[in-house]
Amino acid sequence: MPTSLEQQAKIKLDELKQTLPDHTSEILKADEVIKSIIVDFKKVCEDGNIDNIIHDRLYEENARILAYVGKLSLAIFDIEDQLEEIYKMIYLHSSELGKKLWYSEYEKLHHPYSTLKRRCFAMFDNLDEEFERVNHCKPANWDFRMYRIVKDEDDE
Repeated sequence: MPTSLEQQAKIKLDELKQTLPDHTSEILKADEVIKSIIVDFKKVCEDGNIDNIIHDRLYEENARILAYVGKLSLAIFDIEDQLEEIYKMIYLHSSELGKKLWYSEYEKLHHPYSTLKRRCFAMFDNLDEEFERVNHCKPANWDFRMYRIVKDEDDE
């Protein structure tokens, strides 16, 4: 029989999940945009003529949709600590189980966003690989991107 504390925690968990926005339509729209970028990319690969302009256009479209999906997922990041605390309360006497279930729930909430983000990151890699394959050099924005990564790491 669950304790009063466990019951309260389960109620808080339900309430917390209800505060999350329903992004179903936004995720579907983002998925369509990503699919259109993939179609454009496949066409470019078939034509074998990726230049800096085409690379940058697809790169920027991909970056915009990745940023959009990232902003949508912020609601999940915002409840991470609360969710963990609730699972600690529910599984007070089995903390390892609580951690595993909390992480599983957290990943389940992130799944639709993570799937789209992974596809965007894969597209960045595919764009660069195709550009290098066709042109035998790095894309024009390569140095800027690498500078930003190194600079951001140095700032930490």
